[in-house]
Amino acid sequence: MTTSIPTLKDVADEAEFKLICAKENLSWLAAIARAMARDVEVGGCRDTGALVGLVNFLDDTGFGSIDEAIDQFKEIAATQNAKSQNVPHASMEVPT
Repeated sequence: MTTSIPTLKDVADEAEFKLICAKENLSWLAAIARAMARDVEVGGCRDTGALVGLVNFLDDTGFGSIDEAIDQFKEIAATQNAKSQNVPHASMEVPT
C-alpha cells in the first residue's frame, strides 16, 4: 500500500484546522468552568457534580487534547526529513 506524503501546505492546513478545533474546545471548557463557579456561588452546588462528571468524560475522550495532532505532525515531519535526506542535492552530485 502506497500513501502519498503530505505537502507542507497540507500540513499547515491540518495544523490550522486542529488549532481552530482546540480553540473551540477550550471555549466550551471555559464555559463549563464558569457554569461550575456560578453554581457554587448561587446554585448551592446543585449541578457541580454533573458538570465535574462532564469535564471528566471529556478529558477521558481526549476532547481538549491536541496530543494526537502533535504526534501526527511529528510523524509527517519525520517522513519529510527522511525523504529529503534521500534526495541528492546538486552540491552532492558527482560529475560523470
